[in-house]
Amino acid sequence: MPRPYPNAAAGTRVLFVINDDAYRKRHWQHRLDHLARNGYDVVVAIPGDAGDHTEAGGIRFVRYFLRRTSRHPFKELKALWGLYRRIREVRPDIIHSATMKPNLYAGLINRLFFRRKQIVSVTGLGALFIHRDPSSRLLRAFVLSLFRAIGTSAQVRFAFENAQDQGVFERREIGAPGRRILTKGAGVDPAAFHPDAKIETIGAVGLAGRMIADKGVREFVEASRASKAEGLDLRFVLAGMIDEDHRYGIRASTIRAWAEAGVIEWWGHVEAMNRFYNQMDIVCLPSYREGLPKAILEAMACGRPVIAADTPGCSDLVENGVNGLLVEPCNASDLKEKIAYLASRPRLRAEMGRNNLEASRKYSLDVVLDETLSLYASVTGSRSSGRVREDGQP
Repeated sequence: MPRPYPNAAAGTRVLFVINDDAYRKRHWQHRLDHLARNGYDVVVAIPGDAGDHTEAGGIRFVRYFLRRTSRHPFKELKALWGLYRRIREVRPDIIHSATMKPNLYAGLINRLFFRRKQIVSVTGLGALFIHRDPSSRLLRAFVLSLFRAIGTSAQVRFAFENAQDQGVFERREIGAPGRRILTKGAGVDPAAFHPDAKIETIGAVGLAGRMIADKGVREFVEASRASKAEGLDLRFVLAGMIDEDHRYGIRASTIRAWAEAGVIEWWGHVEAMNRFYNQMDIVCLPSYREGLPKAILEAMACGRPVIAADTPGCSDLVENGVNGLLVEPCNASDLKEKIAYLASRPRLRAEMGRNNLEASRKYSLDVVLDETLSLYASVTGSRSSGRVREDGQP
């Protein structure tokens, strides 16, 4: 028998499927809380075996089996079966998935067995659309064919964070035109990220993110090594989570070796990220591909100039010469030259920082929360009932 869930009549039930709880907290929690405050019955499916529970605000969490980086057929079948069981138990009105495996698995299960309304959030197309080796090419074609099958349902809407990813689906006619929606991603909370005149810059360029090669970490390190060889007086700082489980993750021992050699400073996981950005003279993200990167959005809201790779997601936020500089992807020499150029021009950095602060307002959290309610209203065919404030008051 399906397990009953209480308060079935309290509102439209949403099952949000994600591949990592830390990612949920950083990128989605504000939106999930907002849905719950506006009457949606929110259930979140996350990998793990810690047991089901309910958090403050009434959002319920259920567990299912998923190995984020696995390609083992048995483990993938186990993940499909576990997610099928969860969807059957929860009986959602809307399934909302994000990240690659949840999108594919929830989409296929829903297409074959449930036919519920679904939002597929394409938060970046990831490593499969970066690497050109034969196995990646083959798997990329297979993944796109699965998305095409999912998109044949009139119940499915694809939500993108940047126009280039949206264009990939448009060119391949995946999903109907009216069901391919461009969003502003996770946005940025100006109460949490803002310029702070009390914090002095430290003569540094910083890269914040997961320590994987696809973030351009190795190019950043090589740019630092070359800059120091030429006598540039600038600190190069890495901050973020180590992700050795990722196929392209950089080992902790490698990062420690860079730090011990004096090539970079390793700050690890930083809780006070507003302080981090305000300490940096330049924020850098030479990533190979993104959705709509929060690291850049947060740096913009803090009034920092940004140097980023000219790649999907990054180039959607950085206008070359206006609020930052774009560099050729995978090119440490170009990155080094652009860092040296901007480091020697404090007035230009200040101007770019002001432009970033202004540009960040259209990605404000309030804007994103409004956008989320509108998206859900379009899925349910109802009119949005309006926002409530962050404190839950109308």
